[in-house]
Amino acid sequence: MQNCATNNLSGKRVLVVGAGRAGLAAFALLEKLGARAALTDSAWGDSRIACVSGFDMLVVSPGVAMDNELVALAKGAGISVVSELDLSLGAKPNGFSGRILAVTGTNGKSSVVSMISQSLSSMGLNNKIVGNFGVPLSAEILDLKPDCNIILEASSYMLEGSRALKPDIAIITNIAKDHLKRHKTMKNYVSVKAKIFENMYNGSKAILNYDCKYTPEFAKKIKARVFYFSTKQKVLGAYLKDDGLYLNLNPYTDSLLVCRLEQLKLKGLHNIENYLASLLACYFVFNNDYVIEQLAKGLTSARGLTHRTELVRAHENVTYINDSKATNVHSTISALNSLSEKCVLILGGADKGECFKDLFTNPNLAYAVVIGENAGKILSAAKALGFSNILNVENLEVAIKGATEFAKQKGIKKVLFSPASASFDRYKNFEERGEHFKQLVLDL
Repeated sequence: MQNCATNNLSGKRVLVVGAGRAGLAAFALLEKLGARAALTDSAWGDSRIACVSGFDMLVVSPGVAMDNELVALAKGAGISVVSELDLSLGAKPNGFSGRILAVTGTNGKSSVVSMISQSLSSMGLNNKIVGNFGVPLSAEILDLKPDCNIILEASSYMLEGSRALKPDIAIITNIAKDHLKRHKTMKNYVSVKAKIFENMYNGSKAILNYDCKYTPEFAKKIKARVFYFSTKQKVLGAYLKDDGLYLNLNPYTDSLLVCRLEQLKLKGLHNIENYLASLLACYFVFNNDYVIEQLAKGLTSARGLTHRTELVRAHENVTYINDSKATNVHSTISALNSLSEKCVLILGGADKGECFKDLFTNPNLAYAVVIGENAGKILSAAKALGFSNILNVENLEVAIKGATEFAKQKGIKKVLFSPASASFDRYKNFEERGEHFKQLVLDL
């Protein structure tokens, strides 16, 4: 038995636009709900677009922009248009009592949802990761236990078309330039990210990165109670001080030490930020001080994710690190900053409209090997800053060989594969790219 948002779909003609992973899951969900569903990609010709008039509803998968021609036509014809996320939220079974924890941001989303899930699981709480990381919510919503905590990684693509998301706890990890081919401007991108807070209520909790320059813009629009995390200063929320992670949830009481940095498995400032955000989210699931010891146990047991500064192997005094998930400059800078020494960086791929100059002023970058369709743009950025220790090669296999030669000649001990670019010039996704890198390194 579903709630009122979906209990009237039986027999209705519904077209799912976007035949990727989320679109396929939405199609299967609609069939279970009794709809007469159809599925298409977003590339119909003009002769077939007219057929949209025969449908009662369009469900739009995240990979399809809301200004798509087919979507615009449906809206103009008065046909209901909903996102895959909103369809899924509307299908929550009656009696569902679990919390919704939603996480967005430019970088760190997957790490944070993973940390939250691992921590809640260590405390015996039922939870499920869905969305941009994990499986689409539409694939899981009917099978969730009533007390399951939904941990949603919400990309900007998912938030763009959502009007129904109402999280109990929402996090923005950080904001940096990304996805401008889809959103056109930073103003639009930031506005879409802020939609995660749009329907929050007085009893819900919003968690923001105090050290991010966009945070004041978010905070002034949020109806929920706002808490922060910071690696630079004491804040109302969670913060780093010396070598400890602290909770400070009441300005009139002392802060609570949760754990020491030496207890955490993942290193680097960006991972500390992820730990702090996760700590706050998990605390608010319980909302009492008696779980501090359990929170510490959950955080200190949390492990990193594949393709996120992942150690592949050490071979002949060179350590190879797979950071294929780094699809933007901000993420690659975080990876560089997490190192304790200089490295050879392999980067490049499908362009996302970013500027690469900031990479070439990083003190941990000794040499760079460039691949991909945006190689020329990266080389130009390096030249503009007088960075000459750079090599352009034709593919990843040659890049690894070149990076290894650089490292051995100059006594550098780390090779970092952190592309700062999308993968779609040569790979289906960053996972396939990362697996290729790892296999090539293992074959050395």
